[in-house]
Amino acid sequence: MAVILSNVPGLAVTIPDPTVVPVTFGVGGWGGAPVRNAIVRGVSVNAAGNYQLRYTLRNYTYVYIFGEKAGDFMMTGLTFAGACNNNFAGISGVLNYYGQYRIAQYGNTVPIQIGAAGFWGFLVGVSTGIQDADSRLGQFSLIFKTLPVKGAQE
Repeated sequence: MAVILSNVPGLAVTIPDPTVVPVTFGVGGWGGAPVRNAIVRGVSVNAAGNYQLRYTLRNYTYVYIFGEKAGDFMMTGLTFAGACNNNFAGISGVLNYYGQYRIAQYGNTVPIQIGAAGFWGFLVGVSTGIQDADSRLGQFSLIFKTLPVKGAQE
């Protein structure tokens, strides 16, 4: 499967071997199936510690640490309004993926892999729409709440 890269509007480059891409990622259920093809334009991860700071009148600072908070993972990309090659894809495919793996329906975490780092997240939101009606080009965002990684590097 080729990898398509673009950094100039209207110009794209195809790399025939996907193993040469510097960063790879995967989201459970998305897979490489032709049913869920999309142009992924961004992946972001946010993580933070769960802590509390207390300041005293004598200039002491107390730090209370409660572990890690749930993090955020977002995948954004482009999609087409209709199906590609008679497959169920495009905006319908994104909404179908959300309907199948959303937290209220699936009730479980979805595995997420970025390079060698792996974690688990709940699919909590989706946003999609048409950006350019003439070209039938749309955008999407999938929003996950990730669980703190047990035994993470200190």
